[in-house]
Amino acid sequence: MVLDKGKKDKAALQFEITIKLNPEITDSYIALSDIAYENGDIDKAISYLDSGSKLVVNNEFKIRKARYARDKKDYETALATLNEI
Repeated sequence: MVLDKGKKDKAALQFEITIKLNPEITDSYIALSDIAYENGDIDKAISYLDSGSKLVVNNEFKIRKARYARDKKDYETALATLNEI
């Protein structure tokens, strides 16, 4: 996988294309959120998680969102998200 090779920009582009071709592949949203988070863009990371969570009920999206919100010091969102689980 491209992401494993540390080529985040290329990986992000491939995940974006995957979402355009088949938005139901929710792993792409998680991967993009991880890349955005690692690049320091927590808002974008949360946005990807929100988009993916609209497609499938998956606690992984909520747990990651709560963690990212906590890291952003948005404790209200973190707690509210965890309460949805």
